[in-house]
Formats: sequence, C-alpha cells, structure tokens
Amino acid sequence: MATYYADLGLPTSEDQIVITSGAQQALRLVATALLEPGAPVLIEEPSFRGAIEVLRAAGARLIPVPSGPAGIDLAALRAAVRAHRPVLVLIQSTVHNPTGSVLDVAGRQALAGLGVPVLDDATLYDTLVDAPSGPALKPTAAYGGPVITLGSASKSFWGGLRVGWLRADPATVAALTSVKGGEDLGTSVLAQLVVARLLPAIGLARDRRRAELGPARDSVTAAVAELFPSWRCARPAGGASLWVRLPAPGATAFAQAADRAGVALLPGPTFSCADGLDDHLRISFAAPLTDVLCGLQRIAAAWQAFTR
Repeated sequence: MATYYADLGLPTSEDQIVITSGAQQALRLVATALLEPGAPVLIEEPSFRGAIEVLRAAGARLIPVPSGPAGIDLAALRAAVRAHRPVLVLIQSTVHNPTGSVLDVAGRQALAGLGVPVLDDATLYDTLVDAPSGPALKPTAAYGGPVITLGSASKSFWGGLRVGWLRADPATVAALTSVKGGEDLGTSVLAQLVVARLLPAIGLARDRRRAELGPARDSVTAAVAELFPSWRCARPAGGASLWVRLPAPGATAFAQAADRAGVALLPGPTFSCADGLDDHLRISFAAPLTDVLCGLQRIAAAWQAFTR
C-alpha cells in the first residue's frame, strides 16, 4: 500500500498505513478514535450513505456542506469551518458517490489549508475515467494538512474483496491500530494476500475499468437525455452512476414506482444527512449495459404514468 501511494506521487512509509476489513471499517475506526458524542462534523451534501450512518452511530452532529459537479463548495466549506469549528471534515475528493465529481488541484490545496482534520474517502479513486486538465491528480494528502485518506480493494478489483486501508500520520495510525485490535484482532490474511498479489497490476485494473465505465457512462447519459428530457444530470468524471435532478421533488415516491416496475433506483434522501434532495435520483450503470438500458426503458414508462 505504501508503494501504491508513492506511485501516485505521495511518498508513504509502512507506519502510515492501516489495513482494514473494508473501507467501512476504516471509517468506523476514525469515528471511534476522533469523535465524541455531539462533535460537529462537516459532510458533503449529498454524501455516501454508509458514511452518514457511521458518523451518526458515533454520535456526531452532522453539518451539511453543498457539493456539486465540481466537488464541494469551498466558499461554503470555509464559512462552515468558521461558524461551527468542526472536529472533522469528511469529503470525497476523487469520484464522489453519488455525483461522480472530482475536486481539482486548487480545491485539494484549499482542503489541506483548512486547519481542521480532513477525512478523504477516496475509495473510488481507481474508477476515475476523466482526469481533470492540468497537473497530475494526486491524493489530497499530498498537499499537506492533517489528512486521513481511505481506500478499498473492493472498488479497485472486485466487490467481494473486503480489504480496505487508511493512510495517515504515524501517530494517528498507532491510535487507529489500537482501536482496530480491540474490534476484530485482524483482517483476513487470505484476502490480504490476494490484494498484495493484485496491487502491482493496479495500472491494468484502472485501464480496464476505464475501458468499461467510459462507454457505459456515455451510452447511459445519452439514453437518459433522450428518454427523460426534463431530467438534468452532469457528466460524472468516474464511477458507475449518474446523479440525476428531477424537475420537482418526488424522487422517493418515484423510486417506489420504479421498484414496482422491477428497477432499483436510490432516491436523493438516501444520500442526505438532512433528509433533503428529494428532487434527485442515483441511477447505477454497474450492471451489463443491455440490462441497464432495458431498465431505463422500464422507468421511462413508469415516469410517464407517475407524472400523469
């Protein structure tokens, strides 16, 4: 893992890495070690549901900060830091779930200069399809500041490979390792051996994911534009989903209608820490493209009935 980050332009030593049983455990370790009940935490709106649930379970007071096609709103973030003095800022700098956004170099530098610990959930880093123009995209921690970075083999190689990791300074790693030891005594050795064999081929894995995800994204985006002219969605820079804005709230009710038509959609409130975003949907295109396009046809019929 240290070599993985060094190859991305972030020199890393072994005492800066903790291996975990998936990225979700890494999130939980950070929450357990750093947060007390009632601690203010800034989190993107929308954000990954798993992170919202972990932080709530730790008793954190979640404060949403808007995030869009270009990533987190930095002006709103700075204002929230001044107003709330958070213990932690949780972001997804590279291939945000659900928007697919990527924070540019200037944004990464701004995060590092906040003066507040930043937890960067970069588990989708290896699903990047379109890198931003300009300097090479490095992990957020490369720009300084107290940054903890999360990753996961399940997103890079296979969903069933439950090995995650976090990168932090050695003192933080020592504290998190102690917490982990009290939780599970260790991550599967067999799974770690598999990941150790796979990591030298991470470049090939990225190329293959890009070759699959890029055409699928373009086909699905075009189909959505044709079938749902009133919907709006930004082109995701990576990942396997579209974040769609509906013409009016009602995503939760429509997701139920789509489910009755045999298609699983996630409504916007799933990704909200404030029960908002009911005018948004996430459409996954991780399944075979023919299945996804068939599903879009089904929800087009469901949408016509729903709007009537």
